[in-house]
Amino acid sequence: MLKTIRAFFEARNVLEVETPLLSSGTVTDQYIDAFSTKFDFSQAGASKTLFLQTSPEYAMKRLLCAQSGAIYQICKAFRHEGEGRWHNPEFTMLEWYRPGFDHHQLMDEVDALLMSCLNTNTSTRLTYQAAFMKYVGIDPLDVSDDILVRAMCEHGIDINKPEQLDTDSKLQLLFSQVVEPEIGNDSPCFILVFPPHKRHWPR
Repeated sequence: MLKTIRAFFEARNVLEVETPLLSSGTVTDQYIDAFSTKFDFSQAGASKTLFLQTSPEYAMKRLLCAQSGAIYQICKAFRHEGEGRWHNPEFTMLEWYRPGFDHHQLMDEVDALLMSCLNTNTSTRLTYQAAFMKYVGIDPLDVSDDILVRAMCEHGIDINKPEQLDTDSKLQLLFSQVVEPEIGNDSPCFILVFPPHKRHWPR
């Protein structure tokens, strides 16, 4: 797998880079927690806290600012979060950046990478709105909270006081529990225009 990934990017003239795993700063995303460790031998002569990277994003963006051009990295990432079927605190991540590419070109490249590495079928693409209408039977850009609650009940989403959730949470529950199980089974699926802009949501 690693050999295939490296050959894929080499053929496209994307430079492989390696950045530090430890940093004096940590992620600013409030929903991601980092591991920290104490370093006793800093140049300042005092102990300081270092953080294991949650992704190589910040270091790689520094390279982009230094005019590195297109780059990729296969590295370890660490997140201090709940362990389970879909999460391990240490995992391997592939991250790459393509200056000058728009999101459609990036989707094309992800699709080509998946076909190269996993022998997948060509991907499909649906807008967030079309996916909701196809699999849930409602238009997420023009729907009342009452209809969202009714759809949650119809699809077996059994939670306490669903009417107290905001629109965003209702939509996300329906998407994760109803739409996601239906997509990507025969071929990868890109969901476009996701999430919808809040100005479209009911007040």
